[in-house]
Amino acid sequence: MSGIFDHVRGNNAADLLSNPDAKIISGIENGDTPSQIERVTCTYSNNSARFITKSIEKGTAYKTQFAQIYFQRLVQMRPSLKLAAEKKWGGVQIEKKLLDMRAGKKCVIIGTIYKEMKLKPNILDEHHAREKYEAPPPSRSKYFSSDDSIVLEDQSGRVGLSGDVLLPKNMVTGVVIAVMGRELASGEFGVEDYCFALPGPQAPLQGALTSSSSDRFVVLISGLCIGASSAKSLLGLQLFVDYATGQLGSTAEQETASRICRVVIAGNSIDEVEHDTEQAVYKSNAVEAKSVSHVRELDDILAQLTACVPVDIMPGFNDPSNCTMPQQPMHRCMFPKGASTGLLRGVTNPYDFTLDATQFVGTSGQGVDDIYKFCELEDRLEILCNTIDWAHLCPTAPDTLTCFPFYQNDPFVMTESAPHVVFAGNQPAFATRVVEGAGGTHTRAIAVPNFHKTMEVVVVNIRTTQCYAMSFDAGSDMDCSME
Repeated sequence: MSGIFDHVRGNNAADLLSNPDAKIISGIENGDTPSQIERVTCTYSNNSARFITKSIEKGTAYKTQFAQIYFQRLVQMRPSLKLAAEKKWGGVQIEKKLLDMRAGKKCVIIGTIYKEMKLKPNILDEHHAREKYEAPPPSRSKYFSSDDSIVLEDQSGRVGLSGDVLLPKNMVTGVVIAVMGRELASGEFGVEDYCFALPGPQAPLQGALTSSSSDRFVVLISGLCIGASSAKSLLGLQLFVDYATGQLGSTAEQETASRICRVVIAGNSIDEVEHDTEQAVYKSNAVEAKSVSHVRELDDILAQLTACVPVDIMPGFNDPSNCTMPQQPMHRCMFPKGASTGLLRGVTNPYDFTLDATQFVGTSGQGVDDIYKFCELEDRLEILCNTIDWAHLCPTAPDTLTCFPFYQNDPFVMTESAPHVVFAGNQPAFATRVVEGAGGTHTRAIAVPNFHKTMEVVVVNIRTTQCYAMSFDAGSDMDCSME
């Protein structure tokens, strides 16, 4: 019988107890070297400076009215809307403000949509209910109704919109739009057609210039929900970590994993913690807060990932960050193990970044979730595609989605450049579609599924923006559905 100790032929104890030859253990002889798979890299730039609120002068930010952000939104988007209107309707006169239109005369007006909704939550209604010892209005998953109506506003006034062309059920408050029609005798504006802002310039993709041998991938994952009582999701998460770090799968799969040059975690990394009305237990006893233990568990996961691949972590609704949009980066001191590798980066939500000339813009999903509540649309991907058409990431902010009171600009506007990929995290299921802009741009919209519920991540080819969902459900084989 042969074995690893065949080279030891001595009879003394020193020979028998000596360490075996390293070459024999590794199976490498005759000077051969072990095969190693090197992880690819890509160029990276963070374009999210406009989402950092620290740069705004302290002491003045919260003294301004939220109406200022609507004014800045209209100012920023009006030039692009004017160009879109001229391109679509030719010689129809574009009024500078709403009050300049004349009854019966065809014209184009530009303004911000406001949606009148009977079922929309109102803090005054809740306050009156408490004073009368009545139950507050019930919460709903949808707040639209057949009685909803829309009006158009600018700095000079407002006018109601009518007609069958622009339906209230598909619109939300905060969308900036150009409408063509004429003022009716009733005082409303009869809409005959409408258009949205033209997308900004878009850099060419490298797909037309390079071959498939240079493919690089970025992984989008969201909704880890660390701390949720599910052993299945923890096992699936560990499978993903092992795959991304090259410790799982065949040689071919490890070759593919080595082409993952970045992982982006799009919010809700820890599970939602319920806050009791009574004093928290950890305040009165020597008990660690649940959120602290959840962050520590997340740090252990990040330490494994960042040992091999750069990781960007965005805050979400459940994460320890500010609740207003844009959410600020989570501090590196929360993740001492993950940060020690130098490959962990806390980023904002929304997050704008570029990998090898491919621009990505994404959120943790709050904007899509909020729009879903106030329109008839059920398809989350269609809602995400609408935000691309509207050239705005979070149009319902600050009306129904809390946001920082910007008074110098609206950072959520997307008219300066057209991103190649727009994604939203924490969605019910994976879905993707390419949105073709009026200026010939092509933007891929991606709904990133909640990992805790679906066990899926999204792998995006940086060269072509093609993507697929990869499942790490421990109860089934790893599955890839290409889009």
